[in-house]
Amino acid sequence: MATHNQVNLVGYVISPPTVIPEKDMIILKLRTVRRDLELFDEAKYSEILIIYRNDEKKLFDLLTSCKLYDVIYVKGVLTISSIIKIKTCPNCGKKQVKYNALSTSVYPIFVEKRDSYAQYVQDKQMLPNKPLYDNYKEISNQILLIGTVVTEPELIQAKNGEKICRYCIGVDRKYYIKSQPETMSDYPWIYSYGTQAENDYDHLSKGSVILVDGFYHLRQITGHMLCEDCQTDFTFEDTGHQITPYAVEYLSDYRTDEDILRNIDEKYRSLFE
Repeated sequence: MATHNQVNLVGYVISPPTVIPEKDMIILKLRTVRRDLELFDEAKYSEILIIYRNDEKKLFDLLTSCKLYDVIYVKGVLTISSIIKIKTCPNCGKKQVKYNALSTSVYPIFVEKRDSYAQYVQDKQMLPNKPLYDNYKEISNQILLIGTVVTEPELIQAKNGEKICRYCIGVDRKYYIKSQPETMSDYPWIYSYGTQAENDYDHLSKGSVILVDGFYHLRQITGHMLCEDCQTDFTFEDTGHQITPYAVEYLSDYRTDEDILRNIDEKYRSLFE
């Protein structure tokens, strides 16, 4: 697979850092904002998890010193891991109903404190979303990935009627993470919208190599489970993770416009044979 995985974030600390001593780990949640994207009307703000193990004490201490509403810049890599979640059956109350899910976070390789919105929050008595949007929307949430499409693109329809193209890409890690030596690749899901969705569906197939310039965000999804005890089939609300591109560049092993026109011509001629 191709190799490029870089995340650039500027946001404010939305919850204080959590240090887990037994794992030598710190978890920090950063609120970011995306720039405008045609036909995409979901929330502008996304909370992104920053997870770092004490691979470098200077960086670990810097993250530990972050306070609520500090504005920080993070350069890192997108990491995806499999986790197990537990849900409670609404019929029999069984709590040990498990299902596999994906956890997405950013592993920092550089962090810089830039500002603090603590005074803004104190003066305005509101979250500092407006100054974040006004000052940083162009650079607050940017992900650059070069990867290989590992699933056949699927064209689906959003609730508002807009077309969405969904596919997964495999991305080799650009940076070696000491605490995760066994993991060399990540597999994020890409959801493109509107014209980009139609282009992706027409041009891409399993094995295509692409560059994605986009942003990371959460979405609300409905999950389905079957209780192991009472066999009740129930649904629950959950959070999904996705990358939405501002732009996708097709690098290799994709269908060109000429290929698409040729296939259309062949199908059209076959109707009269």
